[in-house]
Amino acid sequence: MVKIRLMIVDDHPVVVEGMKILLTGEEDIEYLGSASDSEELFNFLGETVPDVLLLDLVLPGISGIEIAKILAEKYSMIKVVILSSVAEEESIVACLNAGARGYLTKDVPRDELIKAIKVISEGEEYLGESISRKVIISYFKRAKAGDMAVRPSVLELSDREKEVVGLISEGLTYKEVGEKLFISSRTVEAHRNNIMQKLELKTIADLIKYSIRQGITRL
Repeated sequence: MVKIRLMIVDDHPVVVEGMKILLTGEEDIEYLGSASDSEELFNFLGETVPDVLLLDLVLPGISGIEIAKILAEKYSMIKVVILSSVAEEESIVACLNAGARGYLTKDVPRDELIKAIKVISEGEEYLGESISRKVIISYFKRAKAGDMAVRPSVLELSDREKEVVGLISEGLTYKEVGEKLFISSRTVEAHRNNIMQKLELKTIADLIKYSIRQGITRL
């Protein structure tokens, strides 16, 4: 069994211990350790690199967003998941733009935490429907302010591709999208990769923006 190597970056020992308890019993997740700030993290990464990193937003010194940006540039193999006590629209969008692959609140139920870690380790993003909705609302506000005017796409997507874009933008996993469209999760992943390449998009935030601009995703 190939285990998912996991690390936590949070300066609150209670949070770290709480996450460790939630992970207890998951044989396919290997807990590597924790760091309380950027210095401890980068010292740790000099010896061991995790597959998934749970990263707090508010840390001593460099913020979680700045750390996410550095990791995206220097450790792109690490899949960063923001773990925060807040779920404000601006913070979520900033984290996604910084390269985070997911966003969870610290009161996340155990089942959702495990689901997010496993989904993200396989190369997907994970926001969940509630977080995705906050991102969508944020982008709609910007659209109304004139920052994201709806415009015709230079490259047209097929009807199936539009369905995939819409459902992924709403926070569904490949498996959940596949169940709704009666196709396999691998087919969903192939559609998603083709869409990102065709439209020259890099992040889930870019995909949500596109979906709103084209009128695929609506409130």
